[in-house]
Amino acid sequence: MNLNLDNYLIPENTSIVDAMKVIGQGEKSVAFLCDGRRLLAAVSDGDIRRHLISGGSVTDPVNKIANYDPIYVYISDENADYDLIMRRRSISALPVLDKGGNVVDIKFLTAIVTSKAQIKLPVVIMAG
Repeated sequence: MNLNLDNYLIPENTSIVDAMKVIGQGEKSVAFLCDGRRLLAAVSDGDIRRHLISGGSVTDPVNKIANYDPIYVYISDENADYDLIMRRRSISALPVLDKGGNVVDIKFLTAIVTSKAQIKLPVVIMAG
């Protein structure tokens, strides 16, 4: 995958509506608040939904609802199992940082596709 980090990184003072646009353009439902490329926080479409449901405005700054304790790994963590980390922490995107805290990559949860055996079981549903 040829990842364009700019599709996922937003300034801290971005409005919620502009963050929604960035999240909508990306393949995943997350954006990362950064100062330049330095990771500050993360915000998901779920964070935005909860904010709006609780009466918040789309014109509010996204830093009002962002998670300032995001989960990340360092590029030096060569043996990190990204999928395992994301599954254990229930996240779908994991920023990879250099030693200065700058985002250099984002890993996304790999979908697990399993095939299920078909059961040949005739079923009749009666409704009336």
